[in-house]
Amino acid sequence: MDQHSQSALSQLHENLQNLASRNQLLKRLEKRLSELFRITPQELRYVGLALLLASMVLVILRWTSSPETPREAPPIEVSTFIPKDHVLIPIVPKNFETLDSILGPFGRADLYVGRNQPSRQALARNVKILRAPKNPSVFAVLVHQDRSPEILEANEKGLYVVVKNKSADGTHFEDKASAKKKSRIIYTENL
Repeated sequence: MDQHSQSALSQLHENLQNLASRNQLLKRLEKRLSELFRITPQELRYVGLALLLASMVLVILRWTSSPETPREAPPIEVSTFIPKDHVLIPIVPKNFETLDSILGPFGRADLYVGRNQPSRQALARNVKILRAPKNPSVFAVLVHQDRSPEILEANEKGLYVVVKNKSADGTHFEDKASAKKKSRIIYTENL
């Protein structure tokens, strides 16, 4: 035999002796544990196997689950969505109860001013309206900041909201001149 084979053989012999001594130590440990827990060596092996399997299942479950628990998303701030030069004005519509029943989280609406039905005048058309996220019984309209005094004044007088299709385009304010009564001319025939 060559020198390389002899060193491999001596290494193998040494490993076998180590395994034999470990085996003897395990047998002594098994004997002491079975005496301590008052169970047979066979039952002790079953308990050990069950513990090993349970720990493997726990490791696998932990490994397959996501490393971080999902965090709750921060609440959305309405001010994030307000375009430049626009303001969100809270309103108290006179027809609050019906509006509360039919409007979702947002929509489009026409705004009318007036206390009683015959004298109501159109203030704005296709205005974006939304509910307050923290208190859904509160409504607000999104308008250009130059028009905010008109909305605030109309809110004091009594504001009515008429819900429209969400796809209606562009906000349009009624001119005060066109809101005034127009004169009529009645032609009669001279007899």
